[in-house]
Amino acid sequence: MIKYFFILLLIIPAVILHAPLLIIMYLKPNWFSLKFRYKYSRLLLVWMKIVLNIDYCVEGYENIPEHGPVVITPNHQSLFDSLSFVITSKRPVVFIAKKETKKMPYVGWICAVLDGFFLNREDIRQSLKLMKEVEEYLQTKKDPILIVFPEGTRTKDPDLAIGEFKAGTYKAAYKAKATIIPAAMNGTPRILKFKTYLKHRVDIRLGKPLIYDEYKDMTTVELAKHCEDYAKETLVELLKINDIREKK
Repeated sequence: MIKYFFILLLIIPAVILHAPLLIIMYLKPNWFSLKFRYKYSRLLLVWMKIVLNIDYCVEGYENIPEHGPVVITPNHQSLFDSLSFVITSKRPVVFIAKKETKKMPYVGWICAVLDGFFLNREDIRQSLKLMKEVEEYLQTKKDPILIVFPEGTRTKDPDLAIGEFKAGTYKAAYKAKATIIPAAMNGTPRILKFKTYLKHRVDIRLGKPLIYDEYKDMTTVELAKHCEDYAKETLVELLKINDIREKK
């Protein structure tokens, strides 16, 4: 408990200090470039990483092409998944998140400040409109990187089993002829648990990129299955690595 009191003591002043400008950027994003908004948001998140003692092990960022639209599709374990990509990627990344996320202090604000998209899964018309906006974003922005969680929601499985990857996730990528990068991550659920760890280890692994010519003849169902299989196989490896760490 003392540990978490100390953490709050270090985080809260930084949060309060950042809040005014973050709220202004949330309300008036057009006043600031995405590059500035991204760097500013990372300041708070990198400080949180240090205070929470998170140790990121990232593999495959070199697989992200320098030019053209990119869609990364990892599994989804916790609210800290999105923030983890912001912390570990120096290039701006944007997200598709469920609409409820926008109301969350800081998490929702940061997603919105970074040009995030908020999906209402109960409104088909809004969902279709949003996907057209995502498609336009991928086609018109300079070298955008979009993070999408194809499961549609965080896993509720105690063993962190990955759910079905939804085929509709990939439609905008097809139309924008984006490079698709399957991905897997593990470790974010433990960050906010009230247990004592010397470090919170989080693994992020990006797979071999698929350029449009490599997947254009696949159906969205086949492509979703390909990315799902990669995530499942990689998660098994990451869980084994974590088990070995825990036993040391």
